[in-house]
Amino acid sequence: MRLRSRTGPRAAAFDADGVLWHGDVSEDFTRWMIDRGWFDGALWAPYETVNRRDPAAGCVEILRFYRGHELAELRARVAEFWRRAAPRRWKAAVIATFRWLAEHDFSLFVVSGTPRLVLEPLVQYLPVDVDHILALELAFDRQGRATGGPSDVVTCGPGKATRLRAAWPGPVLLAAGNSVLDIEMLQLSEGWRWAVDPDPQLRALATRSGWPIYDTPHG
Repeated sequence: MRLRSRTGPRAAAFDADGVLWHGDVSEDFTRWMIDRGWFDGALWAPYETVNRRDPAAGCVEILRFYRGHELAELRARVAEFWRRAAPRRWKAAVIATFRWLAEHDFSLFVVSGTPRLVLEPLVQYLPVDVDHILALELAFDRQGRATGGPSDVVTCGPGKATRLRAAWPGPVLLAAGNSVLDIEMLQLSEGWRWAVDPDPQLRALATRSGWPIYDTPHG
């Protein structure tokens, strides 16, 4: 299906970690916060255990680091992280596609299992509206401190498709993901279902289904 051939409202959806860039920005931010004494490093080993066993559960488990922190404080730390930490290693071909879609009037969504506040600075780098960043929403208590849990549908696996469909009832013509946690979102696409450096489960499904696979060149 040619992306140019459809007119009217249309959208594309991209996972973030492992698709827009190499690595995991949620983990990078967490380690950066631990190194500065702002997050509890004792939580890292339990998180890794959970994440190895069940990556979807790992997306929720990492929220424990945020417990007790206020939103304004966290936003300030996130801004400093994006400003001072090592820059993202962007995937050039994916970013070029993202920008092409923006130039051709697609509504662009980033749908991720990373906390939303960690992804909000993306608007400085990519043509995406902050309202189109669908990611983990932190829950806060009455004192305005993070509880360590999510406050909305968890944007992993089926939750990605649920959040995207709630935000965009029109046609999705391209969806890009890299893991088994993106499959339901990819299946929403009426056009391209793009596996970017896929994990073994997604690679097997993409191969069986004839979905395009993109492996980032090394070197």
